[in-house]
Amino acid sequence: MSRSKPLWFRHSCGARQVFVAHVHLGRESGTTVRCVGHLTYKRIRRSTTPAKIVNSVIPGEPVNNQERESSMSPAGDGNTIKVHYTGKLEDGTVFDSSEGRDPLEVTLGTNAVIPGFEKGLIGMEVGDKKTITIPSEEAYGPHHDNLIMEVNKSDFPEDITPEIGLQLQMQRPDGQTMPVMITAVDEKVITLDANHPLAGKTLIFDVEMMEVA
Repeated sequence: MSRSKPLWFRHSCGARQVFVAHVHLGRESGTTVRCVGHLTYKRIRRSTTPAKIVNSVIPGEPVNNQERESSMSPAGDGNTIKVHYTGKLEDGTVFDSSEGRDPLEVTLGTNAVIPGFEKGLIGMEVGDKKTITIPSEEAYGPHHDNLIMEVNKSDFPEDITPEIGLQLQMQRPDGQTMPVMITAVDEKVITLDANHPLAGKTLIFDVEMMEVA
């Protein structure tokens, strides 16, 4: 665990508002993010869909039953597929599901989803159902202790109330941003975790193939 330096907050961007295109669970939504020095924050949680890159998930069109019936080829690289899924942890906790929404649409072989999820979809045909168990190495990777850091509470503006679970975007000295989450707050120090919330966890997906094109 490392203590961050005030360098991150040295340059203020004032009251400037930034618009961020955020795609969550296959749906695009605009989120207004306030800039605070080199720290921006937004009250939205990071994606827990199988998408490796959130912005790569494109909302799918409603399934056409005729296309669904006529498409009986097994899914493979280059196919655009639509799949319903429910993601669970090993203890049975459901962390995400497409239930009640359009199925997830993705083109296989484009690295748009985590490797283990894509691997499990290969060979499935329309109507197939299966359970895919994905080790962390083929999901969101291991949990890295060096991505946990501490920031002095005095470095946060007074109008920001640090809360456990609050999502932040931290800008590094090289200009790149990284998402972090507040995991602990005490009188003087705030703990930030830059690991993905599902890092280090085995994921279990119940999936149903809806379309192969």
